[in-house]
Amino acid sequence: MNRIKCVLVIGFLFSASFTANAQSDKNGYAGLKAGPMMIDLGGIDDPLNIGLVGAYINDAGFGFEGEFTTSIVEGELAGNYDVSIQTVAAYATFRTPGDSYFKAKLGLLNEDVEIGSRSDSDTGSSFGIGVGFNTASGGKFEIEYTIIEEDVNFLSIGYLF
Repeated sequence: MNRIKCVLVIGFLFSASFTANAQSDKNGYAGLKAGPMMIDLGGIDDPLNIGLVGAYINDAGFGFEGEFTTSIVEGELAGNYDVSIQTVAAYATFRTPGDSYFKAKLGLLNEDVEIGSRSDSDTGSSFGIGVGFNTASGGKFEIEYTIIEEDVNFLSIGYLF
């Protein structure tokens, strides 16, 4: 993914979140997440990704999220080739009520996969489930499992503030 696209995505995520925050102190969030991109192909060590999240959640628990992730620690294929994954996604979300909650998300995702000097890009549906906990400071701590594509899943721990 080129740098201009990354800057635009990051700017969109933060502006969406801060616009939502300006409208309501408790409904708009920005956050960070990190975890392994688990690739279900033999001989590949999983890359570690970090991501930015912008979210809006209404009082009924419905919302939307924008998300950008990129590999901060590359994986390896057979010890010879670096493996990295970048994703950009938009999700519709639902969180159950309460200080501890269940989360579900469904959306559209674009991924760029690089293995050595080869790269491939794909766009398709993505979905995930997770659990979260509201914090005393008003943030949300979340653990999620997201299906990126048939052979790639993302297990992440994140915080929305």
